[in-house]
Amino acid sequence: MKTITILSLILFLSFSNQPKEIAFDKCMVHLTKEDLLADIIELHCASYADNEKFSIQDFTIKFPGFPSEVIEGESLNASARVYVQKLKTNQMVSIFEIKSAYINGKLRSEKDIPAFYVKIIEPQMAIVD
Repeated sequence: MKTITILSLILFLSFSNQPKEIAFDKCMVHLTKEDLLADIIELHCASYADNEKFSIQDFTIKFPGFPSEVIEGESLNASARVYVQKLKTNQMVSIFEIKSAYINGKLRSEKDIPAFYVKIIEPQMAIVD
């Protein structure tokens, strides 16, 4: 019985640092830390807005090992910016409860904006001709 309890505790702890499941329909995007720190966060998803890039406003973001942050506006608050700096390549962040999105320059407030998993990637090397 002790073995089962210990294994359950290990599994719980190993998954507790990962973003929690928020919604059934999610999109996956790859962003750099700089993309998350930008004044406007742009996302895209094949199942939403015909896969066109759009910016988000008023949302919740969850970083591994830190509490969720409710973001008002288009850019991250001071706490969330600190959490971004601590992210490592290939870590996952969840963005959910998105209240509105700018699509083709028009503000849309919709309930069907999907949640996003964001995989952190390294900035791409510039190609020099």
